[in-house]
Amino acid sequence: MTTMFTQMGRVVYLLVLLQCCVCAADAADVVRDISTNELSKADVDQLNNSVTKAYEHIVHTAGCLSALKGDVELCKKNTEHAETAAKDIKVLDKKIKELEEETAGESKETWMKGNKDRMQGNIYAISNLTVSLVDMHILLDRCKVRTWDLKGEMEGLENARERFLKEHPNEKQQEPEVKKLVENSNKAIQTLLNLRKELEYVVIEIETLRSAGTLKDNASRELMALSETLGEVAKHEIDMEGIMVEDDDDEQFNKMAAKRIDDVSKKLEEAKAKAKEEFRHLEPEELVEDKKESEVEEQPPRDNEVTRGPGEEKARETHKVEAKEEKETEEEQAKGPNATMEEKVEEGETEKKENENGEVAGRENNGGGKETKESREETFKEGQESVTAEKEKEAKGPQIDVAHEINAMQERDSSNSPALVHSPLLLLLLCVLSCTLVC
Repeated sequence: MTTMFTQMGRVVYLLVLLQCCVCAADAADVVRDISTNELSKADVDQLNNSVTKAYEHIVHTAGCLSALKGDVELCKKNTEHAETAAKDIKVLDKKIKELEEETAGESKETWMKGNKDRMQGNIYAISNLTVSLVDMHILLDRCKVRTWDLKGEMEGLENARERFLKEHPNEKQQEPEVKKLVENSNKAIQTLLNLRKELEYVVIEIETLRSAGTLKDNASRELMALSETLGEVAKHEIDMEGIMVEDDDDEQFNKMAAKRIDDVSKKLEEAKAKAKEEFRHLEPEELVEDKKESEVEEQPPRDNEVTRGPGEEKARETHKVEAKEEKETEEEQAKGPNATMEEKVEEGETEKKENENGEVAGRENNGGGKETKESREETFKEGQESVTAEKEKEAKGPQIDVAHEINAMQERDSSNSPALVHSPLLLLLLCVLSCTLVC
C-alpha cells in the first residue's frame, strides 16, 4: 500500500511539473506574439510610408523630365532656326551697308519693303529661341523644389525593404496586400533607377544648350545693329517684340517670364498628371485593417431597415451620447492621474497658442497687413524647427506604442495565458498533491 502511494506521489509530482512548464511556455508565447505583431505592423507601416514617398517623388520627377524633354527638343529646333536667321541677318546687314555707299542705289524705304518679310522671319526665329530659353528657366526653377538627387530616395526605400524582408523572410505567411506592397517597393526602386538614368541624359542635353543662349545674344545684337542702320524705317515696318537688348536684359527677361509662367505651370501640371496615371500601379493601397475600419465607418443604412420615428431617433441619439460619455469616463479612470496632468499641460499649451495667435492677429491689424522683417524671421525660424523635428522623427523610424502593448498584454492575461489564471486542472493537481503529502 505504501509503495502504491509513493508511486502515485511521483506521478503527481511529474504532472504538476509538466503543467508548470506548459503554463510558462504559453505565457512566453503571448508576450512574443504581442511583440511580433507590433513589430510586424511597424515594419509594414515604415515600408508603406517609404513606398508612398517614392511614388510621390517618381510622379514629380517623371513629370518634370517629360516637360523638360519636350522643351529641350523644341529648344534644339529653335536654335537651328535662330542660327540660320543669324547668318541671314549678317547678309542683310552687309547689303544695307553696300546700299548706303551707292549714291544712285535704291532708298532704304524701297529696300525695306522688299525685305520686310525676310527680316520679320528672322526676328520671329530669334524670339522663339528666347521664349524656349525662358520656359526652360522656369521649368528648372519649378522642378528644383524637390531634389534632383534620387540616390537618397532609393537608399531609403531599399533600407526599408531590406529591414522588412529580414524580419519577415517567409513570403507564404504574408497577406496578399503585404506581398503586393513588397512587389511595389521593388518596382519603385527600379523606376527610380530608370528615372535617374533619364535625368543624367536630360542634364547633359540642357548643358549643351548653353551655346543657344550665346547664339541668341549675338543674333539679338546684330539685329539691333541692323535696325539702327535702317533708322526710322525699321521702327515703323518691323516688330521687334521678343528681342532682348543686352542693357536691360534682366528687365525684359522678367517681363517675359511673367507672361510665360502660367502656360509653363499648366504644361508641367499636365505632365505630372500623365505621370501619375502611368505609375498608378506603384501607389500603395489601403491595408486590410484600414479598409475594414473605413467600411464600418462609412457603411450606409440597409434598405430593409425599419424607419424610425422622430421620438425613436431622438432616444437613439441620446443613448449614443450617453454611451460615448461613459466610454470617455472609463478611459479617464483607466489613465489615472497621469491623464489629468497631460490634459492640464495640453490645455495650457492650447491657451498659450490662442494667446500667441491673438497677439499675431493684433500685430497684423495694427500694421495694416504688412509683413515685417521680424515676422519673416520668426516664420523662417519656426519652419526650420519644424523641418528639423520632422527629420529627427523620420530618422528614429516607426516607434512601437508601449501603452498599447501593455494594454494588449493585460487583455490577454485573463484569457490566453494559463500561467496567470486559476486553471481547474492546476487546482485539482495541487489538491491531490496536498492529500498525498498529508497521507
